[in-house]
Amino acid sequence: MKREDNMTKNIETERLILRCFLPEDALQIHSLFCDDEAMRLVGMYPAFTKLKQTQERIGRWAGNSRRLAIVLKNSNKVIGYVAVDSREEKCEDTKELGFAINEKCRRKGYIREAVTAIQETLKMGGVKYLWACCFEENAASENFIRSMDFKFQKKGTYAAINDRTYVSLEFMKEL
Repeated sequence: MKREDNMTKNIETERLILRCFLPEDALQIHSLFCDDEAMRLVGMYPAFTKLKQTQERIGRWAGNSRRLAIVLKNSNKVIGYVAVDSREEKCEDTKELGFAINEKCRRKGYIREAVTAIQETLKMGGVKYLWACCFEENAASENFIRSMDFKFQKKGTYAAINDRTYVSLEFMKEL
């Protein structure tokens, strides 16, 4: 079994289901992709202005185990996403984590719950190292990443799709 195969199955927590995106999720996640501040802080600025843009993005993400929808169990509402990418091309035991969540769902512990479940799943799949990065100006993400016991490694740069280069804080955790 490939290391990422376990990410194609739904991951359930007490309040959440983490699953591959479906094309019909676009309408529910559109408010996140329209949020200027959230999209700026994940390097996908400018935010979308049309549902069609979100539909195209979710169409590319649908069925991709590297982009998981965060779904509330009690309402089946998609509130955000977790991204799990290869850190380096030939390094299967190392992954990089990203995440974003709708503004109304922040500060409720959903990201902590999702990231904890992702870490457990990756560890069971043989991943040994997990990286998490945030832009230097994103104090909330930096504080969250530190609270999850990631250790600061270095500053780097991230060239975003909007032709802006951000200073990136890079953290790593041994699973």
